[in-house]
Amino acid sequence: MAYVTVFNDIPDRITAGESVAWSVSLSDYPASESWVLTYTLVKAGLKISIIAQADGDNHLVQIPFATTAGYQAGTYHFQAHAANGTERYLVGQGKIEILPDFAEQSAGYDARPWYDVAIDALEASVQGRASKTQMSQMVGKVQVQHMTLDEQLTALRRLKSIRYSKTFVKTGGKKLGVRF
Repeated sequence: MAYVTVFNDIPDRITAGESVAWSVSLSDYPASESWVLTYTLVKAGLKISIIAQADGDNHLVQIPFATTAGYQAGTYHFQAHAANGTERYLVGQGKIEILPDFAEQSAGYDARPWYDVAIDALEASVQGRASKTQMSQMVGKVQVQHMTLDEQLTALRRLKSIRYSKTFVKTGGKKLGVRF
C-alpha cells in the first residue's frame, strides 16, 4: 500500500477512517538489529496497540483506513517502546488526538471545545433561553439546571478564563484585534 504522506514521527493528530504512516529513526535501536518499536495509546477504557515494521534501520508504521475507522475520537496518551526480545526501553511518550471521520457521523458534529459548549449553555441559562440539552449540560459534576445563578456566573467566569488562556497560548501571546 502506498501512503501519500509519511510523517517523520508520530503525528500530533490523525483522523479516524484515514490511512496514516510515519517513520521513526532510533540510532540506538535500529530495526535492522532486531529492535521492534511499539506504540500503546490509552484513554479512559480504551487501548490501541501499534507495531512498527522494519524499514532498513528505521521503524515504519502504516495503519490502513479500515483499522483507523475503528478508533474512537479523543485525546490519547501514548508510550513508545523499543524491544529486542531481551531488553525493552521507553523511547517516547506524549499525546495524540484522534479526530472523528465526518463521513461516519449519523448527525451533525459539534467541533467546539468542551469549555465553549459549557459557556454557551451557561449563558443561555442565565438569559432564560436555554434548551433542554443546554440545561442538562454538565459543568464539573453538576448539570446547569441544578446550579444557582451565582454558581452559573462563577462557572462562566472560570470557563471564560480557560478559553482566554487557551486562545492566548494558540496565538503565541498576541492579542487579536477584531472590528465590526
